[in-house]
Amino acid sequence: MSRPTTADRPVRVPSIGRSVASRRQRRRSTRWRLTGTITGLLALGLAGYAFLWSEGTPAIATTTTSSLPAILERAEPGWTVVGQGNRGVLSDRKTITIAGVPFTAARFRSSTTRLNWHPGTEDPPNYPSLLPGYSAAVNFASGPEADGLVGAFNGAFKLSAKAGGLKVGDKVVAPFVKGYGTVAIDGDGYVRIFPWNVGRQPQNFAPVIVRQNLPLMVDHGKVTAVAQNSSWTIWGATLHGTVGQSRTAMGVDARGNVIYVAAVKPCLPVSIAQAMVQAGVVTGIEMDINPYWPVLGMATSPLFKSTGNFAYSLPGSMHNPRVFLDGWIRDYFSVSVRRS
Repeated sequence: MSRPTTADRPVRVPSIGRSVASRRQRRRSTRWRLTGTITGLLALGLAGYAFLWSEGTPAIATTTTSSLPAILERAEPGWTVVGQGNRGVLSDRKTITIAGVPFTAARFRSSTTRLNWHPGTEDPPNYPSLLPGYSAAVNFASGPEADGLVGAFNGAFKLSAKAGGLKVGDKVVAPFVKGYGTVAIDGDGYVRIFPWNVGRQPQNFAPVIVRQNLPLMVDHGKVTAVAQNSSWTIWGATLHGTVGQSRTAMGVDARGNVIYVAAVKPCLPVSIAQAMVQAGVVTGIEMDINPYWPVLGMATSPLFKSTGNFAYSLPGSMHNPRVFLDGWIRDYFSVSVRRS
């Protein structure tokens, strides 16, 4: 038998029905892959993708992606959130009652906010010539506060009271007292509070503002022995010689958060020290006293102009905290959003 020639071999004819079905199946599979791709991308929150078709096959042309900022600070039990930003909680507050007196504790989170200092229009005296570059008013145009103002609160005793020193940059405006409580702010707005002792300052910390006010009221999370002495010769002269007076204080907790504590109702030094401890303060000092001086403002969202308003203010205060926006007569602290 001779071998069959090519012409004699049977020719396989492709099935038209099977070919069409196969193409439909491939296209259906492609569509399912594309749908899954789109769903996955939407779930990841990615944007800016264009899908290009070429012979039924999707191609992805990448442009840009966007990501949400990490949440650094969250709400905590026992505290009422006041200010919030795109990285979480900026500030919160709580009320603490000591010996029948309600104290307001305002906390500003160190990972989302920074502390700033301002001179007053009257104290320090002649500040424009003494401290060039510093403004009594909040500066929304440039500097840290251009990133958004979160809050503000009163400062310490006037310098003529000789309650401690003040150093701004390299300039010593008032002499320092050894052992007195000291608030130090570095160029990034982080805060340390410690007893002043020349040559024994916090390590790896370069302050640009250093402000003293009397001895420590709280040290290592406990009320100091001196805070239990109510003498006005230690804690400042009071109206009509009455020991119980409106008082304010400032401290930091274990995470470096700034905590302002105040009571407009008359209270003793030991009471505000106890309120600081209950608020979580590990190191704290007294700030200004007597009814005229306690002032606090907290914003629910950052303020970017002087026409803004603080949503929360210190109950019973004699002043609207907007006094800080245009420049208060005494030195004060402002709190602004920390840049990421």
